[in-house]
Amino acid sequence: GLVDGECVNCSETGEGSFDNRCVDCNDVLEGSAPDEITAECKCPEGQVPSEDGTKCEDFDPDFGFCPPGQFLNETSGECQRPILLAPRPPLPIVCEIGQGLLNGICVNCNETGEGSLDNQCVDCGTVL
Repeated sequence: GLVDGECVNCSETGEGSFDNRCVDCNDVLEGSAPDEITAECKCPEGQVPSEDGTKCEDFDPDFGFCPPGQFLNETSGECQRPILLAPRPPLPIVCEIGQGLLNGICVNCNETGEGSLDNQCVDCGTVL
């Protein structure tokens, strides 16, 4: 890091390196300490710098991962279930005049010798 305009090995001063300066690591990144080799201010194992870069926080390995069927809301950082629209029932099959529904298919009722009533082929003498 720079001290009085000169590059020095921060580990020789007992300090850590942060932003190209020799500093007391805990003052610039709460909970950090100088790396033994590089003297760079680092958080302890299992911790990472906070989002604002002022302190060390526990690393959450599950952050950003949601259970199956959920997604990460990037605004809140929380897992959410998708908003599902209720499935609509299928529209009923409506046959043309003179037709009736037989096994889900519109058929001409006069071909069966019947008449049509309420979307069905019926025996007119029995119904009316």
